[in-house]
This record gives sequence, structure tokens and C-alpha cells, in this order.
Amino acid sequence: MGRGLPRGALKRRLALSLTGLRVTASLAAGSTRHLFAPGEERRAAQRALLAREARRLAAQLGRLKGAYAKWGQLLALHGRHLLPAEVVREFEVLTDRVEPLPFAAVEEALESHLGARRRELEVEPRPIAAASLGQVHRARHRPSGRLLCLKIRYPGVAEATAADFRDLRWFAAIAEKLGGGAGLTALLEELARLVEEELDYRREALCLGRVAELAAGEGELLVPKPWPRYCSEATLALDWVEGVRLDSPEAAALPRRARNRLGRALFASLFRELFRWRLWQTDPNLGNYLAAGARPVRLALLDFGAFREVEEGFAAALARVITAAVAGDRHQIARGLEALGFIGEDQSERSRDRYAAFCELLAEPLRLGVEGAVPRRLVGRGGYRFGASDLVQRAARAAAAAAASPDFAPPPAAFALLVRRLSGLFGALQALDAEFDPRFALALLPDQSSAMGMACQAGSS
Repeated sequence: MGRGLPRGALKRRLALSLTGLRVTASLAAGSTRHLFAPGEERRAAQRALLAREARRLAAQLGRLKGAYAKWGQLLALHGRHLLPAEVVREFEVLTDRVEPLPFAAVEEALESHLGARRRELEVEPRPIAAASLGQVHRARHRPSGRLLCLKIRYPGVAEATAADFRDLRWFAAIAEKLGGGAGLTALLEELARLVEEELDYRREALCLGRVAELAAGEGELLVPKPWPRYCSEATLALDWVEGVRLDSPEAAALPRRARNRLGRALFASLFRELFRWRLWQTDPNLGNYLAAGARPVRLALLDFGAFREVEEGFAAALARVITAAVAGDRHQIARGLEALGFIGEDQSERSRDRYAAFCELLAEPLRLGVEGAVPRRLVGRGGYRFGASDLVQRAARAAAAAAASPDFAPPPAAFALLVRRLSGLFGALQALDAEFDPRFALALLPDQSSAMGMACQAGSS
């Protein structure tokens, strides 16, 4: 385990470049070595080689942390439907299982930011989770004996992340000039803004308190409360929550009824955040949720650094897109996308229809009851069979085909973030093998009568 976070733009860039060269050389040598092996043996060897080199690259990204580790997280999320499973599995460790810093390195940050209050906490040296910007420790509050969760930002990560993004902007600009990264710079700027907000733990503490108040009446949700006395720009303290990850064997072993309850809570949370709370989670990381308790099981929300405000106009236009997609009205979908700023009036009819068709595809689970809208294999007795669905893969293929079109206009960053959240939501629902009718969530749209009316009209057509 290293002494601390690697510092200095040149040092970090060099470390990543050397790892990239080693990975490339190893893949080339491995491909040559197994060139004449029998078919299945060659394929097995290639899979093992990919996994090993992906593990090497993921480990380096985890050591560097900051923006590089964030990039690896995105690769794990979106690559799930495009890259070999062996590669994706290795990158998934970057969500919350990267190599942590030694406790001595983060202890310095605790002392610096908490001062004398540090002595009121008995912190377990071994972290329970480590991610791109900080790591998490369990602690005991000495005066009361209560357990709490303590999130500590890596010392120096803010400066390192700023340097990382300067490098990534340079690469993005080159990619766009070469014609291989349309819209990449805009997306990178949005990601940089979000990461800058995530680095401010005071902001996250305020957001946590606000969500805890908003969720107080929601029986299926559990939101820990912050401990303001131990919160600073680099430390965040909150109630300890006992539970299991949604993609864990323990969650998979839960009764069907419990997994469906968690799935419904996840699905409702997106609609509730966007249209009722006007504050939505843009990070779909599965590590942000736990299955807590047993009778009944509840969905615990854990991470609040990536929440962002939702403007009223945005929510209204998005509701319009959803209700139109449920009804299969592509003209109205396009009008809603215009209001969102996702497409412009100058785009070709073909491009507008392609965007509308993509939104209609994403709304598939909400179109239960519409003849021909949902493949028969995905309709179960309880509703939509998320565990058996290949919807995200189909959406990824549709997006790739659209991007290859000469009249393709890259979507804005907000659209990409929304699709990213949907992708993460489907990943969680698939991990739970959930089966339920998601149309209940339409009641959470701002214009409930309109939304339900359009859904009923679509279902009877």
C-alpha cells in the first residue's frame, strides 16, 4: 500500500502512460502466443489475458484516484453492455473498492479539519470502502457510544483532480478534431463540474440533511442523518446504516417480494427526485445504495455528493417527454426534447425522429399494456421482468447506430447524465432480478392527470 496519493501532474500522467504501454505490449504478445491454439483454448486464453490487463489498468487508476478513477467508473458503468464481461468486472472495483490510503495519511486530514473534536471519535483504522475521491471508515462516538460513518477526502485529491481534468480536456479536444469524440469536451466539462461539487463535503452534508427531511415520510426509504459537528470541507459524518449492497449474494438471496420492494423503491426514487424533490442523484453507482433491515426491507441512500438541483422548467419538459413516450407520440417527444434543449429546431427530421425513437425505447417498461411495445419474454405475472431485460444493450446499439450517421448531432451533457442514471438504475434492477409494474411511478409526474390519462390511452390502443 502506498504512502499517499501520487502528486504532480507530470508524475501522474507518466504513471498512467507507462501502465498503458505495458498493457498494450502484453496484449499484443499474448495474442501472438496463442495464435495457433485450438479455438476454445485460444478464446479462453484471450479472456484471461484481457481480465489480467484490465485488472492492471484498473489498479493503476485506483492508485491515482481523482479524475482518472472517475473515468474508470464510467467505463465500468457504460462498458457493461459494450465490453467483455471480464474487463468490466475488473473496472467495477473502482466504484468503492479501490486501494485505500494508509490510515496515517487520512488521519492527518482528520486532525487538520476536526481539531480537538477528533478525540471524540474512535475511528477504525481499516476502511470499509474506498473510491475515487475519498474513503469511508466506521467510527464510534465516545460520548454516546453510537456508531457513525465517517467519509474522509483524500489529502491532495482536489489539486490532483484539477490537473487530471486539464489533461483530459486536452485529449478530448484532440479527439474532437480527429472526428472521434463529438460532444466529448462538453460532457467532460459537466463531469468536471460535478466532481468539483463532490469534493466539497460541506455541500454534501447540507444535501444529506435536505434529502433526509424530504424522505422522512417515505416508508420504503432510509436516509441517514448527518452529524454536523464532524462535518467539514473534507470530512462527512452520518448515521451508521447496517445493510448489504444490492449486487451482493446476500441481496440476491432475499425473497422475491423483498427484491421487488427494493426495485420499486429504486424506480420511484428517480421519479420522486426529479419531479417532487427537484434534487436528483446523478451518480448511478450501486455502492450508493444498501438493502437495510428485513421486516420490511428498506432502500438506504448513502451518497449525496453528486445530487444536483432540478429546475421547474426542466422537470415539466421531461415529464412531457415521458408521457409522450408512453403514448408512442414521437412528435410530442421531439417537442419535449426541444423544450429541454436536447435537440434544436435546425436538426433534420431524421435526426429528431431518431432521438424520439430512442426515448420511446427507454420508456419500454412504462409501456406495459401497449400491444407490441414490450417483448413477450419480458412480461411476467408481476409486471416487467427487469432481470431478463436486454433493454440497455438494445439502447446502446441504437445509440451507436445513430452516432455513425452523417447527420448525427451529439446530445448535451444533461441528456448524457440522464441516460447514465437510467443505465445505472437498470443495472441495479437487473442485479435484484426485480419484477414489477413500474407504471405506478407515473403518478409522481408533475401533471398527474395528464400523465395517467396518456398512459391509459396508450394502454387501450
